Amino acid sequence: MWQGTDTEVANLVAAMAEADIATATIAPGGTAIPLAALTDAGVRVGLGEDGQRDYWSPYGNADMLDRTWQPAFTSGFRADELIEHSTAVATMGGASIMDRSIPRLAGRADRPGLAVGDPAHLNLIAGETVASAVMDRSSDRTVIHAGAVVAEGLELR
Repeated sequence: MWQGTDTEVANLVAAMAEADIATATIAPGGTAIPLAALTDAGVRVGLGEDGQRDYWSPYGNADMLDRTWQPAFTSGFRADELIEHSTAVATMGGASIMDRSIPRLAGRADRPGLAVGDPAHLNLIAGETVASAVMDRSSDRTVIHAGAVVAEGLELR
């Protein structure tokens, strides 16, 4: 889908933004998607995973933190702010596709955060920075949904 000249890709991204067409990716190996260009243009873009070691792709394991690493890697991101952008796509980006009342990413610098009144859906992950948490993918994690701990250290409660 993203093959073509820079002008063709830019025209496709602009048309998607104008029509409010959302896209999601599994960030397959060997195929870079223009994450920064999509979000800078206002396209709703999210991250998913559709296979857990199946015939389609033996690389899935249902761990979205592992999957968050994938678009950063396939896009050749090296700077922390771009690796963090992959996290924003995996969290805010995907949520804005599933629920149009959730604001879309405003650009590559937009980051998930907390505000009074937000639902208590959190992932607490060990790491010095967001980028280090994505790169290290520690099993030291706590998942909170609707204010309740639902997983601890990769184990469901």
